[in-house]
Amino acid sequence: MLSSLGLSTVLTKYETNKRNKNILLGQSSISQNTTYGSSNFNMSENRKYQAISIYGVKGIYQGLWTSSNFGSSWSNTYTGSDNFTEVKMSLSGQYMYSNCQNVGRIYRSSNYGQSWTMISIGTNISRIECSKDGKTVYAVNFPNGEVYRSTNYGQTYSTIINSTITTNGEYLYLNEKLNLLFYTSTNTGNLIKCDLLTLNVTISKPNLNSSICTGFCCSEDGIYMYITSRGISNGPI
Repeated sequence: MLSSLGLSTVLTKYETNKRNKNILLGQSSISQNTTYGSSNFNMSENRKYQAISIYGVKGIYQGLWTSSNFGSSWSNTYTGSDNFTEVKMSLSGQYMYSNCQNVGRIYRSSNYGQSWTMISIGTNISRIECSKDGKTVYAVNFPNGEVYRSTNYGQTYSTIINSTITTNGEYLYLNEKLNLLFYTSTNTGNLIKCDLLTLNVTISKPNLNSSICTGFCCSEDGIYMYITSRGISNGPI
């Protein structure tokens, strides 16, 4: 079963099945009748609560799948027609969030993924992040680069970064220890840093060979930062 494996092994098997258009759920594989694969996997700190979001599936295996028994069995807890890009959760697993790319929707659960409520926001929510306790949620709107924040467990949102900063915003990264939020622009190659206490925004241009940033992360102390792009990097950022 998934939860009996180390996290790296879980993700390796998960990605392998993603490429093969299958999703590994417990000890069985679910076949997908689509050219797309599964999107994202996440689990609580104790691994008891696990979730998989699925993008691009038109058949019965779609929506959001959750497990409350360390991955031994799974339930399709949301079966609507939306495509889900990511799934994030609090450390306890009680609060879960999943965004719908190409539409302005975020789904939230406050009962360990047993049921979901849809919140309409933006036009194309490309990425989301949440705090360790699940109370604070961040979302980026891809077309205009706006960033939204919720401080009430994803029930309502306000804009903290407006559309004048950048376009094509993606790849949110939350450094909760330093109260910093990072995200990238896939058409400018910019890295945007937001101080969550003052909401001051800093824009930098990493030394990349491409303007298309495909991912970002940093160490907890903020000293080391890593960014990937579509192409070969010219050097460190």
